Amino acid sequence: MRVLLLIVVTLLVTGPQPLLGQNSIFGVHGIGFPGRSLSARARALGGGAGMFDARSALNPASVAALGNLVVTASSGTSLRNVSALDSVADGLSETRFPYALMGTRVRYTPLSVALSYSSYAERTYDQATVDSVTIRGERIQVIDRIASSGAVADIRAAVGWRVLPRLNIGGAIHIMSGSVQKLARRTFVDTDDYYGMNQENKVRLSGLGVSAGVTFAPIPEVGVAASYRSDSELKSMISDVDAGTVDLPVSYSGGLFLQPHPSIRLATSVERKLWSSAGADLEAVGGANAFDTWTVGSGLELGGGSGVPLRVGVRYSQLPFSPSDEQARELGYSAGTAMRFARGRATLEASVERILRDGAGAEERAWYFMFALTVMP
Repeated sequence: MRVLLLIVVTLLVTGPQPLLGQNSIFGVHGIGFPGRSLSARARALGGGAGMFDARSALNPASVAALGNLVVTASSGTSLRNVSALDSVADGLSETRFPYALMGTRVRYTPLSVALSYSSYAERTYDQATVDSVTIRGERIQVIDRIASSGAVADIRAAVGWRVLPRLNIGGAIHIMSGSVQKLARRTFVDTDDYYGMNQENKVRLSGLGVSAGVTFAPIPEVGVAASYRSDSELKSMISDVDAGTVDLPVSYSGGLFLQPHPSIRLATSVERKLWSSAGADLEAVGGANAFDTWTVGSGLELGGGSGVPLRVGVRYSQLPFSPSDEQARELGYSAGTAMRFARGRATLEASVERILRDGAGAEERAWYFMFALTVMP
């Protein structure tokens, strides 16, 4: 148990470490590809249960449902094929530790607390283009490489309060922190007469946010939820020099939960993020267009309790950043299950997603596999 706790605390402090490959091509622009603060169960349900799931970090009011100490750690692997303009890339892969949470009920009080890590934005890619430039009236062929490696983590400290047996409220503080290693390199094909150019920078990123939420079940079979989140600016620093800021979005989320039978659960969540507030900041540095986004996810869970559940879901998302006036979008189909052992004190969960992304002249097809171990000592 002490070893598992040490692993989770390490993940919360250091954030995810890329093992192989690169992130989505749709994370090249803006501040990167937006993360998802969801457990493996919620992802298997298309994100539909995220507003009610105590092990997800979407709605701080859901933390009030925690009982004894809960520790969750997960790993995620993606496999992608990409086509953009005339280029095609197959067999891209990436493995990260995308989510971790530790929480418990405060003894003798109606309060529960949780500390979680999730990804706010990922900016890992490596691109090379072949072009030519004119030098002293002569066209010279060059190879330009632009690469980035890093991410922004979202570390959340949340408190949930069970006001009434069916009414929970909660609040949270979010600390966004991370770094990105950037590389820009130009190589001349004619290496005898021309020297290449190379520039590397490490950009440190930081920001703050707050969130609040509520869950309410007017009857045991029906639940509704709502949450609000406001994030500050994402500040960039290069060697202790201010490198600019990007305004982060305000978010509104809502959810509906239905349980028509003890073994049947349905849930839907909707999220609106006002990413367009970042547009002026990105335009000032020659970046991307920024769009407001909708995300809608629904899921169905059959079974559970002491058995093995079956979970399926579907999700539609708009993506916030694009190099053109066309907004990219994402459609995902998911499934998953769970197994309990150690007399119900440990759970191993798995989810798989088929993800289709299109827009701005690019197309991406991906599989995403997530595994999570939850221990309740």
